[in-house]
Amino acid sequence: MILFNKIIKHPSAIHPNTLAYHMGDNLDWAKKGVNISNWTDDISSYKGIYWLRAEFDLSKAPPSIEKKILILAIQGSYEVYANGVFIGKNGKVGHSAKEEIAGFLDQKFILPENLSNQENLQIALRISNHQKQNLTKIPYLQYNNYHEYFKLKMQQAALLNTFSGIFLIASLYYFFLYFVSFRHLRYFLFAALCLSLFLLIVITFSRNHWSFKYPDYKTWYLMATWLKLLSAITLPAFLIENFQIPRKSLLTISCILLVTVSHFTFKDEELASSFISVFISTILTIWAIFKKRLGSWEALAGLFIFLLGAMTFDLSIFIGFAVLVIANLFSLAVVQKQDKRLYEASLLRSSRLELELLKKNIKPHFLMNTLTNIISLIESEPKISIHLIESLSEEFHLLNFMTDKKLVPLEHELKLCQSHLKVMRIRNDIDYKFDIQSDSSIIKIPPAVIHTLLENGITHCEPINGMVKFDLSVKKKNKEVTIKFISKGKIEGKSIKEKEGTGLYYIRSRLEESFPGKWNLNYYHLKDYGWQTIINYVL
Repeated sequence: MILFNKIIKHPSAIHPNTLAYHMGDNLDWAKKGVNISNWTDDISSYKGIYWLRAEFDLSKAPPSIEKKILILAIQGSYEVYANGVFIGKNGKVGHSAKEEIAGFLDQKFILPENLSNQENLQIALRISNHQKQNLTKIPYLQYNNYHEYFKLKMQQAALLNTFSGIFLIASLYYFFLYFVSFRHLRYFLFAALCLSLFLLIVITFSRNHWSFKYPDYKTWYLMATWLKLLSAITLPAFLIENFQIPRKSLLTISCILLVTVSHFTFKDEELASSFISVFISTILTIWAIFKKRLGSWEALAGLFIFLLGAMTFDLSIFIGFAVLVIANLFSLAVVQKQDKRLYEASLLRSSRLELELLKKNIKPHFLMNTLTNIISLIESEPKISIHLIESLSEEFHLLNFMTDKKLVPLEHELKLCQSHLKVMRIRNDIDYKFDIQSDSSIIKIPPAVIHTLLENGITHCEPINGMVKFDLSVKKKNKEVTIKFISKGKIEGKSIKEKEGTGLYYIRSRLEESFPGKWNLNYYHLKDYGWQTIINYVL
């Protein structure tokens, strides 16, 4: 922040020692040496013509042959007198709103050389403010070196353009990332934070390039105020989401309420909400450090630098926010790198599951045994062999359709199961019954999950009275899907717990791929026959 100190502050600026007001109108009050002992220091609630006198001590001003200017920011139309000499006006002072012509909020006047060389400068302003709305602003007066002032403004503009560019590019990038690639809420919140800061810079410092008339000050002020509040709210919300802090919704709502209340409660709302926001964000980040969240140290460094530099709501706070945003950019990049690694891992896992699905269903012994059945049936039972070939073809066709998909409609999954049962009935000469109860055929499930349960039942269940029966129940309540699958047959040998192998591993992997952290699988050995598998997941 020290490096920017000369750009933030005006080293040659001189502010008035005294400010005094007097209601009414008297041109004698423009003269030098007027007694202001009975004048007041507050006239903010008054509308009409009044006078403002300010005195500058120029005895300590550095000698210079350059021009001097008077910089004013006042809600009103006014005439300017320096040591009793009229030097200019802003708008037209009037006795009524109809007579008055509104002046600009910000105005600059070049002082005559004979006035700027004196040790004492008395400024008198004859002001009317009939068009002022119910919003006050302390008048701003500054005496400065002409060339130094505009040189500094150009340096500030260059710095602000750099910061606004950082905020805008970061905002567009993360909005693009959110809407096109990764639907992570932290990307959206960070983009919203950067966009609010970009707009805040544009609004706050637009007065340097585009001056507006004083009645429009309320509109400008309200836009800046709401943007300050938005940025103050978005920062802790982003950190809560970025560091995956527990009870996110409740914590986010609490932070929003606390920042909003501080914004409208404290007198200096410009600083209050920002520093309350940064204070909350610091606590959240310290928690993230203790929990070893990625990017937490970088975020804390940005918050610390912000607090060191942003002690007033001027250019310095934007420097602080710029450092904070850059630090969080780095923090987000660390998290994004992990997201990318997990995404690539999920792609590899998905590809592996696709291969596993093909391997699981195109087993050499399965094909060989089926083809052997077809050969033997061609001579003895040609019609049945044709039926077997058609069922096998249908199964492979459905399998090919599902291979590269994460979710498939339930009706497609059930068709695959029916096709497989047609093949296995002919091959094993066993009566397989498949009873289905479903709320809706439009439910989506990971491919071959029910098919895998069916295949396990065929493999491990011996028929009872020449039959193996399968019962399937699929129900959906709101977004939760419950699948109950029962295999009814005689189990030989090992218990079901000991038989868990590639089939259940495949199902678990598919569920985690499609519904990470939002699924559950349980299976139970039934007392008299077979077992039951229950799968729950949230769409």
